[in-house]
Amino acid sequence: MKKLLPRKTLAKELLKPRGLTPEQVAKDISVPARDMNEIVQGKRAITFEMLFDLGRRYFASSGLEWWSTLRALYDMERFEALHKWLSAEVKQSAVRDELLLPGLKRFAVSDKLLSAELKRSAALYKSLLPEVKECAARDKLLSAELKKFYALAKMRLLVLLRSNRSGCGHPC
Repeated sequence: MKKLLPRKTLAKELLKPRGLTPEQVAKDISVPARDMNEIVQGKRAITFEMLFDLGRRYFASSGLEWWSTLRALYDMERFEALHKWLSAEVKQSAVRDELLLPGLKRFAVSDKLLSAELKRSAALYKSLLPEVKECAARDKLLSAELKKFYALAKMRLLVLLRSNRSGCGHPC
């Protein structure tokens, strides 16, 4: 699925078709030109205030809704990236734990206190395993729901874009 970023859409849907520069848009909505340039370059996030001003100035009929939907998609993509990174970290941690467990068992044979602690840790690990599996199943469901939401939001955005181009201001 193609990623949709506000900065790319800003350039594609606003700047290029209207022959505008980031400096002109910045002046029109009363923000520093540096900020607008950084947004177009992907170095700065678009704030809701900017979204509102852009929508009011350039997309009067559906601006706020269109840009808010775009911002929600962008935030969702950032959440998905964070979710993937955290999932990878959890998996790496589990692999490290699995690799360490046999070595800990060997050392525990010579030390009864350590052996007792290891047994408690193993019991805790085993007791947490169903919970980890349940979390993994929930992660899969959440990922599927996020994909559905992303597809619906993208369809809504396309309808809004088409209605804005047709000039009627109403999604037909």
